[in-house]
Amino acid sequence: MRASRITISALATAALLLSACSAPEESGPSTPSDTGDLPEAIVQIAEQGQQEISEWPGPEDSPKTDGSSLSVVVIPCSMAVEGCKRQAEGFIEAADALGWETTLIDPKGDPGQDNAAIDQAITQQADAIFMVSIDPEIVSGALQRADEASIDVVAAATDSLEGLDHEVSLHGDEEGRRLAAQVAVETGGDATIAMFTANEFKTVVKRVEGSKEVFDQCDGCEIAVERDISVTAGGSQLVSLVQSTLQSNPDVNVLWAPYDAAATDMVQAVRQAGRNDVFVASFNGNLQNLDLIRAGDVQRIVIGEALEWDGWAGADAILRLHLEAPMVEDDGVPSRILVKDNLPPEGTAWEGDFDFRSKYLEMWGAA
Repeated sequence: MRASRITISALATAALLLSACSAPEESGPSTPSDTGDLPEAIVQIAEQGQQEISEWPGPEDSPKTDGSSLSVVVIPCSMAVEGCKRQAEGFIEAADALGWETTLIDPKGDPGQDNAAIDQAITQQADAIFMVSIDPEIVSGALQRADEASIDVVAAATDSLEGLDHEVSLHGDEEGRRLAAQVAVETGGDATIAMFTANEFKTVVKRVEGSKEVFDQCDGCEIAVERDISVTAGGSQLVSLVQSTLQSNPDVNVLWAPYDAAATDMVQAVRQAGRNDVFVASFNGNLQNLDLIRAGDVQRIVIGEALEWDGWAGADAILRLHLEAPMVEDDGVPSRILVKDNLPPEGTAWEGDFDFRSKYLEMWGAA
């Protein structure tokens, strides 16, 4: 996969746009002082990407619930993947607040089970389906059958609308730019990266593209090797792959992880390899990874995603579809660069710096 190059002016524009829904913290974001010859646009993306979310970035209104008890089948990519699990649980929490009935089906990362789960929803005569990080292309036939059965289908983190009534985006390209900018700043513009992609997820594909846009503009940044991994290829298999990659690419000092579950295995691989010159950067912001950053233990950067918020936005979309209300183009679910200096309190995941639950409940008339 080859990312298209963008100009520094385009990066600067992107940096300004990324700050549109944020206000700077009083103390300012944490960045090393020796940013060297890095383009200012990259430094700005890193600085603005760390800022606290202080204003509501989502829709300004939503229809009031009519009290209907909808039946919704929830299908995450795998409940063993914390990022998918958090989005599914966020949706179920919102559905409970709306008085809906939910059925959770875990396909465990198996595309065949993805299709079977949608067919089960059709058999159950569900009113709606909420999918998480499942590529619509691999379930296109089942989605067509759901459409024929008049079942609304909303997905999160798919970066595709094919066969769907709505998609709640995690803005993968924006996240990718933020992570790459922070890697560039963290290394003073001297980063040799091993990029571990997960092309089965379109959001990850977008993250890769966004990161490559920034790395292309950093003269001292180089992607030395790129490896595609599967959600089922974790544990010892991934640890071995990372160790062999480091051995054959001794100049690598950054491991780019597609999501936190993979990053955790990468941390273990770096420890076992005794490479204290290598750090890990990833996406999601799960508790275990935040603790690794807090302890200064191999992982230094994560793009925190408000994943529970993503689930609530999915419930909002299904409510709109049910009531035939206008849909929103962008649900506004935010992300934030998290490093050791701006982590949420210990024992808590980053959920967006904003009380989105109260906001949605107020709009729905369910407070």
